[in-house]
Amino acid sequence: MEFIIREMKLEDIYQVQQVAKESWKSTYQGIIPLGIQERFLKAAYNDDMMQNRLENSFIWVSEVNRKIVGFASSVVAPTFFLLQGMKPLLICRSSNFLSASGDETPSHLS
Repeated sequence: MEFIIREMKLEDIYQVQQVAKESWKSTYQGIIPLGIQERFLKAAYNDDMMQNRLENSFIWVSEVNRKIVGFASSVVAPTFFLLQGMKPLLICRSSNFLSASGDETPSHLS
């Protein structure tokens, strides 16, 4: 059995879409209605969205005997927000973390 992890290529889109569909079905069966899952998958994993992800993020696929059996993705965004209670926490890429007030790097991250 040959196991490989590599960067995703354009020609992998269909197989990644199938892995996403199967993993969502098995993970959320009985939790999220199938119709909602299908609408989400259609929006999040359509060909245009996958092309965008491929161009603007890092996506790796895992292959067993030349068949994609899993994938992982990561996005490097210049800035994004996470809500911590009611207060937004600003986080910037790499080691440039800012405090909630946005004026300094917290001491535990220095």
